[in-house]
Amino acid sequence: MLKEVYRQDTSWPMGASCGRTGSDISGTLGGAVILKDRDKTRFMGLTNSYVIPSNKDNAGVIQVSIPSDSDHKYAFDKRENNLKSAQRDVKKEDERAIVTGKPHRDVVKSQLNLSTQELQEVKEFHQDAGHVYASSHTPWNETEITRWAMDWCLFETLPGKTVLSRVEDPTGTTIQADKYASISRKDYVYDVIKRGRSSHWTKGTTSAVRSVIRLNATLPPEIPGPIQTQMRNSKDKVYCYSITAKESDQEFLKPGDSGAFILLNESFRENHGVIIGLGFAGNSASNVSYMIPMDLVIKSLVQETNCEIVQPSYIGEISGRKGKEEE
Repeated sequence: MLKEVYRQDTSWPMGASCGRTGSDISGTLGGAVILKDRDKTRFMGLTNSYVIPSNKDNAGVIQVSIPSDSDHKYAFDKRENNLKSAQRDVKKEDERAIVTGKPHRDVVKSQLNLSTQELQEVKEFHQDAGHVYASSHTPWNETEITRWAMDWCLFETLPGKTVLSRVEDPTGTTIQADKYASISRKDYVYDVIKRGRSSHWTKGTTSAVRSVIRLNATLPPEIPGPIQTQMRNSKDKVYCYSITAKESDQEFLKPGDSGAFILLNESFRENHGVIIGLGFAGNSASNVSYMIPMDLVIKSLVQETNCEIVQPSYIGEISGRKGKEEE
C-alpha cells in the first residue's frame, strides 16, 4: 500500500495510511467526500476523528499527512537499509570480479539502481494532504432511546490533490466507490469488503442486527489501530454493526485499519462497491470489528458542516441475503 501511495502524484488511494502531522497515530483514509458549501465545491477525505485527534484546546489548524508520519519514517528507514544492503552487494561483486576475472553481474547493479530510486522517491514525497475541516465523535441520536456510535473526521485536500474513488478489488474488478446505501433493519446478512492501511483487503460479514457496546469516557490511547470500544464523551451504551472476517481466525479490522470504508462485495453485482459503513473499532479478544452505518455518518456530516453532500450519492436501502443457505 505504501508503494502505491508514493507513486501517486496528484491523488491518494482508498485505504492509504493517514494521520495527524506530528502524531504517532496511523489510521486509514476511507475515501472521498465532496461537499457543496453554498457556491463552493470542497474536496475531502474521510477517516475517524481519533485517527486525526484535535488539539487539546481545539485551537489552530490541524494538518493531515499521507502517509502518516510513523509510516513515512518506516518506509524511509526500510528503503535506506535496502540501499545499504545493495551497496554492500556491489562491493562484494567488485571483489569477486577482481578475484575471478569475470565481468560484473548486471543484476547486482540493477538492484542498487532500484534501491537508490526507491529511497529518492520517499525523500522527495510531500506528505501534506490538507487540513481538518470538521469532525465529530458525538453519538447520533436516532430516537430518544437509540444512540449510535459516531466517529468521523473530514479533511479538505490541498489544491490539485484528490482522493480516488476508483479502486481494484481482490477479484481484479475495478469498482467505483462513490455511492452509499442504507442497510435494511430486517434480519438480513451482508457480505462486505474493506481496504485498510494494515491488512489491505479483507472480506467479512455483517448483519442488520444491531450490536450494543458500552464506550467509556477516556481518550483512546495514542497508538495505531482500533480503539477497542473506547470513545470519548460517551458514558452510555451505543449501537453499531458488528463485522466478522470470513477467515475465522482473522480480524476484519486490524490495528491501523480504522477509518476504512465498508463496501458491499462482488455478490451484490451492480451494487458491488457501494459504501454501507465506516469502520471505527474492534475487539481483539473476540475478533469482532465494528462499523457505523454510512447513512448515519452522512446525516452527521450534513448536520455538522451545513453543506450538501455531492459524493458519495445515496441510492436508497439495499436488502441483503436471508441466511447461510444463500452463501
